[in-house]
Amino acid sequence: MSNQLKENLLNRELLIDMLKQELVGPIKIDKETMIPLSINYEKSNDIISSAKELRSNTFYYNKESNQEIISNGNTPITQYSAGMIFPHKDIEDITEQNYDESENVEKENEKDREPLFKADKDIEEIEKRNSREEGPIEYPMSDKVASSIAFTFFVGDKNKLKNLNFKINGGVYRSFGVNFKRNDGQNYSVHKRRWWARESVEFVAKNIITNPNQHIYVEEFKYNTLTLVLLINIRQIDNINNNGYFVTASLTNKSCDEEIYFKNALFQTKLQASYDNQSVFEPYPNTVMNFSSKTEEELSNELLYYDAQTYGLGHGCSVNWNEDASEIETTYLPEHEVTNLTPDIKDINGELLKISMVNLASENKIEVKNELEKIVVSYSSWIEQRKAKIKNYPIALNKIAEKHLEACQFSLARMKKGISLLENEEVFNAFKYANYAMFLQQLTGGKPQVMKEIINGNIIFDLDNNTLLNLPTIEEMKALYLSSGKGNWRAFQIAFILISLPSLTIEVTKDSNEREIVDLIWFPTGGGKTEAYLGLSAFSILYRRLRNKKDNGTDIIMRYTLRLLTADQFQRSARLICALELIRRDNKPVFGENEISIGLWVGSQNTPNKNEVAIQQYKDWKEFGDSKNEFVVNHCPLCRCEMKRYPTNKEIKGNKQWEIAGYKIGTNRRIRKNRGLTIHCPNKQCAFHEKLPLYIVDEQIYETPPTFLIGTVDKFAMLAWEPKARNIFGIDVNGKRSISPPNLIIQDELHLISGPLGSTVGIYEMLIEELCTDYRTDKVILPKIICATATVSGYKSQIQSLFAREEKNIRIFPSPGLSHKDSFFAQVDYIKHGDELKPSPGKKYLGIASNIVGIQQLQVKVNTTLLQTAANLKNPDPYWTLLAFYNSIRELGGSLTLFQTDMPNYSIQFKIKHPLIKDYRYINSIKELTSRLQNRDVTKALEDLKVSHTSDKKVVDVCLASNIIEVGVDVERLSLMTIVGQPKNTAQYIQVSGRVGRAWYERPGLVLTLYKTTMSRDKSHYEHFREYHQSLYKQVEATSVTPFSEPSIDRSLPGVIIAWIRQMLPMSAAEFPEELHKYEDELDEISKKIMSRVNRVNESEDIKIYVSKKIKEIIAHLLSDKCTLWKESKRSHNYFYMYPYGSYVSEDFKKTAYPVLTSMRNVDATCKGVITNSFTKEEEDEL
Repeated sequence: MSNQLKENLLNRELLIDMLKQELVGPIKIDKETMIPLSINYEKSNDIISSAKELRSNTFYYNKESNQEIISNGNTPITQYSAGMIFPHKDIEDITEQNYDESENVEKENEKDREPLFKADKDIEEIEKRNSREEGPIEYPMSDKVASSIAFTFFVGDKNKLKNLNFKINGGVYRSFGVNFKRNDGQNYSVHKRRWWARESVEFVAKNIITNPNQHIYVEEFKYNTLTLVLLINIRQIDNINNNGYFVTASLTNKSCDEEIYFKNALFQTKLQASYDNQSVFEPYPNTVMNFSSKTEEELSNELLYYDAQTYGLGHGCSVNWNEDASEIETTYLPEHEVTNLTPDIKDINGELLKISMVNLASENKIEVKNELEKIVVSYSSWIEQRKAKIKNYPIALNKIAEKHLEACQFSLARMKKGISLLENEEVFNAFKYANYAMFLQQLTGGKPQVMKEIINGNIIFDLDNNTLLNLPTIEEMKALYLSSGKGNWRAFQIAFILISLPSLTIEVTKDSNEREIVDLIWFPTGGGKTEAYLGLSAFSILYRRLRNKKDNGTDIIMRYTLRLLTADQFQRSARLICALELIRRDNKPVFGENEISIGLWVGSQNTPNKNEVAIQQYKDWKEFGDSKNEFVVNHCPLCRCEMKRYPTNKEIKGNKQWEIAGYKIGTNRRIRKNRGLTIHCPNKQCAFHEKLPLYIVDEQIYETPPTFLIGTVDKFAMLAWEPKARNIFGIDVNGKRSISPPNLIIQDELHLISGPLGSTVGIYEMLIEELCTDYRTDKVILPKIICATATVSGYKSQIQSLFAREEKNIRIFPSPGLSHKDSFFAQVDYIKHGDELKPSPGKKYLGIASNIVGIQQLQVKVNTTLLQTAANLKNPDPYWTLLAFYNSIRELGGSLTLFQTDMPNYSIQFKIKHPLIKDYRYINSIKELTSRLQNRDVTKALEDLKVSHTSDKKVVDVCLASNIIEVGVDVERLSLMTIVGQPKNTAQYIQVSGRVGRAWYERPGLVLTLYKTTMSRDKSHYEHFREYHQSLYKQVEATSVTPFSEPSIDRSLPGVIIAWIRQMLPMSAAEFPEELHKYEDELDEISKKIMSRVNRVNESEDIKIYVSKKIKEIIAHLLSDKCTLWKESKRSHNYFYMYPYGSYVSEDFKKTAYPVLTSMRNVDATCKGVITNSFTKEEEDEL
């Protein structure tokens, strides 16, 4: 274990420990800094103190008992927020009581009163994006405070009930008076205070169950006026294998009311169960039994998480158990450390399995195949070893275990087939150059290189030693491989490429059925999924050019759901495309003269959709903008030189003139194509100084379809509105295929394609597949579809609904083995602890809940503790920046006041409360990461988050985030997160919490979930905290996709049919609806293909009838000649067939026009506002 990891683990535990002291207590005793005090409860205790000592933070402890004394002006009820049980009483009675006993604490010195919040400008920026009507969401407090806690566990043997022991721990606080005197014995003007001393309470109930046939046992315990009742409820169960008993142990405060209500409250409450003969508890039955009623996927999860057993469930609290399950106890701050899975695995000899990209780029086929055989041999051995372990599982799980290993065997066979394809010369060369390109792509990653100076109009960059300016030779590559530490495939990445090769080389395999297979990469967040399908993309592009160097259309479509990830992946994929373009330029006889390029196809708010818009944005940026890049690309993908606005030496009428580095506009007015925006590298030494193969303007994408197209799923709704988009799919103006269609469709973050969005995508998908299907040979060639996700459940039904593939053709990779901790391609990471290997420290989740304070005040206490404690750590960078996630923009907006006012104020109280806190921390920078940000602001925020607190630059203290961070945020320094309220589903919870602790090998993450106890779902997650977190991926809910439900059909089918017409029929029909009469046979064919799709998705007969009826209605209407336009025109008042979904059109036009989607977002509205003059007419009639 490295020293850095040791230090960060210590810091993480210090944060957790401080949270426990802050929320539950008690404050730890530090005899070196605290003063011992002998307490006399009968009279006031004199404290001799100088005026300076009186104003300073002086801490005391009980000399006799070594227990805590609350001496800071707080009472126990204001000192702590969780962990107590009270005599039963309404919460209003607590809040109405006045606990201020005229303690009159001296004012802090003026320095302490100095404002601790210095990020007002950041708050102003965030508030600008907030609606004026938005404010804090007030969650009602529970009408009762807790008077009891309980937990339930399982006992399988009747005789063991007699051996059960229970232990009760906690503390009560007893008040006493203090009288401050000066050194000369005189009283201060304000001198009387009331302090509180903690007294430990412990009770043990041994062998209280004397008769196992008796169902209820009650034991009462007293301590002064405190009365606690332990109730044991035993329920026999006989509907599962091996009859047993559920035992519920509850602890209730039955004390009488006191004038000071919390006098009889038990703080730091803990209830523990164990056996007096040191036996261990059995797992909770529902995790190991009742297999007969479970689905195949549920059985699969039971197998994979067989070792993640639950031993108890909390009621009004959470529950924990020790490693050997010999003790179960309640807890108010449950925690669980997840196991780290590493994709860096070992071969059969125990050596790290490294597959070198440079070795795979060799000319020697035998060497390449030998390198790949290392994976095959190790994987085959692993499968055989797992077969021998099946007998260790319950018989009910044996069948599913065998199925898992059969799937592994199938993956192995596909890998071998992929290796055998390398005998083909074209396949081998494409594979070789793809590895070459992927290594270059890795080498070109890194921070942008900044402008150093400008000399005579020439920009000089501060280039580092690793800068690439041109294509390195093979020998240079080998040297770079040795010096850079880059250029190795993870085993699952190259294995996935191998199993996919047969699907992309059907000309060699002669098996077009390979295209029926949909492969799903299922791998934990941060494992390297993107690298896997980028490598496959490189192969596909090169293989297509090798087969026909003039076949230069779009080959890859990569789709995302969130624009943050789309823009981020565009920059990453651009590095690969630049590498491929360099290879093409160096091998033109092999790969042809046509450029290998990449395009970004997203909404107009992020990229310009027209050349004239791009030109105007360029001019505005140059003349009026600031130094920020208005476009997506901010540095050269090859040499990393930055693109920005910079000042020149010229002045016009006293105004400084500016230039743009990295962007230019063509000047030849006779050729319109040259009038568009060109992206180039501002470094004259770079191979891409004249032009980069990057396109971000829609019109350019239609005119020159890029080889690799990245877009959001939303954008495909525009197929109904933009007939020129047909060029992306190789369809010419006559509706004929001129070049090959896209060969590979990659759908990342599959779990986000669900609900209304998923249903809409599913119905548009039948058109997209048709556009990407090649009918030019005797065999129909479908596009290869690859999906990727880190969280999946019900994936087969989801993929079947989206892509209409049979269940047998839906394959997951890596195929799961017998345990979630080992799929061969992902295994538990071990590190050395002394002389032995132990699992490396993983991300730690902590649950926090309180029924004493509301969620707003709980945030104040938790966030203040984290921020102020981090400032007092040694080397605190991993935990310096707090990433705070909110489930809605409104909740995020409501937190601004907390950070601006409440937390700075509470920070002063926090320092008074905790003796270990020496210095105040000022909040200097708060950032936002939400969907309200423009693309450039998102990029800037991500760059800001990478700034270390030791840097000269301004470090971010707090980042407020919404669901935009689910994907695409990969900042290794972030290791601290709060999640306010349980997210809407487990997939989102995993993805969101996956943003921190990504560099777990040296910066282990800490995630704190703040639960709203008034919400039953949150409360349930809190009570089941450990059960939930030790099998997180098992808890992922199945996604719902219903493309052919009636609402989805009504909303999307008109747009799909219109898009089908405008993309696949001749341009005459695409532009003029009157031409449709010439193509009635084609319209009939469209109808048949839609119905074929419906049948393949296995919808009900009623749905089939409904879809058929709707198709006939839509086509009949389009052939009715009621309209002469497809869409509304400013130049004509003629009728049109469609208008943007959700926009206003007059009632007259609405009779002939369909509302057609322009985006697949916001499709789940249940009602629509309509502008009407009906009520005006009624008023006129009344007059």
